Amino acid sequence: MRLYDRSARRLYLNAAERQRFLEAARAAHPDVRSLGLTLLYTGCRISEALALRPEDVQADAGVIMFRTLKRRRDDVYREVPVPVELVHALERASGHRPPDEPIWQHRRQALNRSTG
Repeated sequence: MRLYDRSARRLYLNAAERQRFLEAARAAHPDVRSLGLTLLYTGCRISEALALRPEDVQADAGVIMFRTLKRRRDDVYREVPVPVELVHALERASGHRPPDEPIWQHRRQALNRSTG
């Protein structure tokens, strides 16, 4: 895994940046908070987060199941343990949404990488 790109720029957040991101996410609107915490605590790609559905959150186990989008197959999944704070945020964000619809939507349309 590379920590720097070819121009010697860091590719990942450091501990202080992660803490500032966490503080900003916790102060944000509930939908923004849940998406930010998902990215922070799981390290998933934005497209993987935006594809999450309520049925992918296993609240009792404290686990989120992601379909891996980097591979070109539809049958590759991974489960990521997450803190209770994130589980509660995702439950609030999904509200009464059907279990098979994306958690984050705007005007009943799923967000994409640009709108997310």
